[in-house]
Amino acid sequence: MRAQQTQPAPRAKKTQSALSVKQAKPKKTGKTWLKVLLTIILLPLFLAASINLYVFLNSQNRIFTVQGLEQKGKTYDVILVLGAAVTGNQPSGQLESRLDQGIALYKAGLAPKLLMSGDNGGTYYNEPAVMKDYALKQGVPAEDIFMDHYGFSTYESIIRAREIYQAKSMIIVSQPYHLARALYLADRVGIDSVASGPDANYRNRLYYAAREALAQIKDFFVGLIQPQIYVTGTTIPLAGSGEVSW
Repeated sequence: MRAQQTQPAPRAKKTQSALSVKQAKPKKTGKTWLKVLLTIILLPLFLAASINLYVFLNSQNRIFTVQGLEQKGKTYDVILVLGAAVTGNQPSGQLESRLDQGIALYKAGLAPKLLMSGDNGGTYYNEPAVMKDYALKQGVPAEDIFMDHYGFSTYESIIRAREIYQAKSMIIVSQPYHLARALYLADRVGIDSVASGPDANYRNRLYYAAREALAQIKDFFVGLIQPQIYVTGTTIPLAGSGEVSW
């Protein structure tokens, strides 16, 4: 007799409870929002840091001491001293150190003229006048001191040095934290510039450093756009007497 072939037992139908139902993975909304939030926070910080680094690196080989500029052996059209706060007829500590630096550069023969640029926005507030009087007391001849009463910002001081006073080259004087931004703006408007700043002690260094980081971001775009400013008055060439500008 033939051996009977055994048929495989039919597979038992899987009950509904045994079916592997693939469930949709829950959306990772928490992680998604965290990534978006981090991007919103970190991207502007990265851009801000990049701009500050660019402005800083752009200037570092052009900031000199008085002795360093003497060794460089080049003279410039003018020394631009950027204004700072005054109280009555007295310069603040920061401004006084800027003036001392500018006068030292002048007396070293590195430029034949001084341009005092600052805020004269009120009847009883006149930075350039205080700066001019200080230089006169230090023995600088009147004809070598020019005044710019409309230096309300670093950009305005530099634009007016070019447009009103016809400066093609200059030494910019301010505190060291300020010089990188000033040189960047001078580059953008086409003035051949170097800088020199007093390393004197002053209060609230951290505050000024933080404020300057924000100002560098603002002026980075100002330098790119180069907006029109309020330029008033006829040209006052540096070849003449500074007393015309008083």
